Amino acid sequence: MLEMIIALGIIVSGIAGTLSLVSSSLNASNESQTRVVATGLAREAMEASRVIRDGNWLAAVPWNTALVGPGGDRTGVPFFMPEKDWRIDFTAAGISDADAVVYEDPDGSLRQYDGAPPAGAVESPFRRLLTLRPICMVEGDAATIASVDGTACPGGQVEVGTDVRVLVTWTVSGRGHRLEMQGELYDWR
Repeated sequence: MLEMIIALGIIVSGIAGTLSLVSSSLNASNESQTRVVATGLAREAMEASRVIRDGNWLAAVPWNTALVGPGGDRTGVPFFMPEKDWRIDFTAAGISDADAVVYEDPDGSLRQYDGAPPAGAVESPFRRLLTLRPICMVEGDAATIASVDGTACPGGQVEVGTDVRVLVTWTVSGRGHRLEMQGELYDWR
């Protein structure tokens, strides 16, 4: 009888260890999968800002048109309008704003909307915010280029580019995560 209890204890310990390992592996897999999605969302926002800049060149308008909001606002969320391509909604001021929420459409795609999402779209665990800071150059001195905090270049400097920063946050298994991506766009034409 004692041998049977010891054998059962060993078997139960082995099964519990295996279940714990499987559970940890599934959690790690889920976290890895959501990190890949978050990276895709950040890259998409970076590419949206490039598409807007390139569209400005094709339309023969200033390169940073639509990359700066009303009153010089430079924080917003990118959204795709099939009839107009990419746009940035500059109403979001921070990652916790309702406008920063990423929604999952019934077809499984993730999107942000300018206004209310369509019927059937559900809130995903992701939030995304785009910040576009000016890159300034002292006039006549191409060697002095700096990204500045704020909405405009100081006097005597001209904006030659945009420092693009994307922040994506999400929650998995009750734990908060964040991913930041940074790139630069220039008026090189």
